[in-house]
Amino acid sequence: MSLTAILFSTSSTFTASSKVVIQNGQATAIGRGLMSMPKLLMLDEPSLGLAPKLVMQVFDIVKKINEEGVTILLVEQNVQHALTLADRGYVLETGRIVMEGTGEELLKNPHVKKAYLGI
Repeated sequence: MSLTAILFSTSSTFTASSKVVIQNGQATAIGRGLMSMPKLLMLDEPSLGLAPKLVMQVFDIVKKINEEGVTILLVEQNVQHALTLADRGYVLETGRIVMEGTGEELLKNPHVKKAYLGI
């Protein structure tokens, strides 16, 4: 089981786990996906359009789903949160992979810090 983040310039919405109340339309779709007990769950921008408080809940849920043994492929613009959770990460620029590594390695990378984290 692993959590891979693919990062690029944009944002996302989601909320679901086998034990979590579904709170929005996109979450309903994810909940349906979880009902089949998948080994792999692909999420495209699950935090898009959410209030900051809900964003943290979404990432907590993604982490719990992964901890339950589901591999997650996460496409997300919220770089800090995605890489904090990710076992592996890939940075795409104009459709090409320009960087890859562990979430921790990418968070420490000077280019990622400057281009995606504003540091």
